[in-house]
Amino acid sequence: MYASDDGGTSWSKVAGNLEENSNGSGVGPSLRWVEILPLNEGKTAYLCGTSVGLYVTDTLIADSTVWMQLATETIGNVVVEMIDSRSSDGFVAVGTHGNGIYTTYIDKDWQITKSLNFTAHKSNISIYPNLANTYTQIKLTLISR
Repeated sequence: MYASDDGGTSWSKVAGNLEENSNGSGVGPSLRWVEILPLNEGKTAYLCGTSVGLYVTDTLIADSTVWMQLATETIGNVVVEMIDSRSSDGFVAVGTHGNGIYTTYIDKDWQITKSLNFTAHKSNISIYPNLANTYTQIKLTLISR
């Protein structure tokens, strides 16, 4: 994982403790998505979806970046395929592979050492007939909150 603070003229490696070895070799997790969430008062949350869960840091320090796993009790160690956020209120949505969608809010007072309460959003989707060859009907149940 690399970051640039000059519009792409130069890049710094910021994978830090997500790598097994500092040179990038080894069996560290695959990185699936990175979301940069600007917060008030110049603070930023960097969220990283990996093959083994969701990670966050508030400071990118080249190879010394420290990533902390979030939501170990809710999201766990599953593949995080997508992250989306809204800087106006700190809303964060996380899509996992086969384990649902989770949301939370990160405010300007949040510190990297605090845990976040992610809420799971389950849906009921059925597709039938199974192994359809002429048509497929998809029924969706959407829950409004």
